[in-house]
Amino acid sequence: MTSLPAGLKTLKADGALRMPSGWTVAGYGVHRSTDYVVFGAVSTAGTSSTGSVGSAASTRPTETWVVDTRTGVTHRYAQINSGWYAGVVLAANGWAIRKEVQQVSDSECGGKASYDCFNWRLYVQQLPSGKPRLLARSAKAGSQSLSPSLVTDGKRIAWEQGDGSGKYTVEEWTPGAAKAERAAVRSTAGSLAFTGGSLYVNEASDVASNGVALHTVTPVALPGDSVGVVVPTTTYRGSGTAAIRGSDVLYFPKAADGDGQWAVTTLGTRAGHGQVSKLLKPALSGPYSAEWLTSGRFISWSVSGLTVYSTTSNSGLTFSSDSGGFTTPRANSGYLDLGYNPGGSKNSLIAWKKY
Repeated sequence: MTSLPAGLKTLKADGALRMPSGWTVAGYGVHRSTDYVVFGAVSTAGTSSTGSVGSAASTRPTETWVVDTRTGVTHRYAQINSGWYAGVVLAANGWAIRKEVQQVSDSECGGKASYDCFNWRLYVQQLPSGKPRLLARSAKAGSQSLSPSLVTDGKRIAWEQGDGSGKYTVEEWTPGAAKAERAAVRSTAGSLAFTGGSLYVNEASDVASNGVALHTVTPVALPGDSVGVVVPTTTYRGSGTAAIRGSDVLYFPKAADGDGQWAVTTLGTRAGHGQVSKLLKPALSGPYSAEWLTSGRFISWSVSGLTVYSTTSNSGLTFSSDSGGFTTPRANSGYLDLGYNPGGSKNSLIAWKKY
């Protein structure tokens, strides 16, 4: 255990573990599978021309760490591919799935000098110390937006990937299975979310100059899903993507860089132009994203700080008025898991709270 910064004391975190000197937590955050947390660890040695750890331009060594929160025992894994850098690591049902990305010459992506040309690979390994094996890889180099963005319901992992020719496929992997299965082939990109045992895709269209768009949320049938279960399409107008839990759809109805309040609607609701569902207080500036912690409670992070909201009392606890230093908050198995990088001579740490 280690002493907590003021913000985590306000949150009343249940526990924390201090990182060794010279290592920080990667910005994409900490993910949990039962008592194990997995995350990217980034050495403070080396340089990063973009200033962000784990970025394509970084020369800082990165590893994947698996920590037993009961004992503090840590298993450390170097990058599988030399010269590649770590993407998101996700945990589900006693397994971890790791993404590694390689930035290559623009000539491999048509020579447009965009500096957005990447290969990617996905590896899986059983926790805490299983040997990683290759699960999926890019067929050819392409924009980083074509690489998988992973989601999980704690039992399955899904992602959408593009092939560079305008086709996007939704893939699903059950931990321990020999390979992933293809669930859908689509002509547009979206973002994925699990809820209630079902997978949903969120697509944006009719995008205004301020980033507010018409969002359409529809279910995606996965291999093994029950046949005949029909979930109505949901629509809303807002910026960014939605967080979904149970039948609640959480979204931001204003421009992402403006002031506003979170709104919540119900799966199956088709909001018309200008229609906004129930607004939640307090107001904030420029939300980045949010995740549900439990039914009726979610965490939001933005330039206004990190706040845990209750939709039942329509109130929030801001445990940090500055999001600087915190990694992306992650909600897993009823826990809020956080990484904190204070900078200077103070050690980074991971912290968690059970809801």
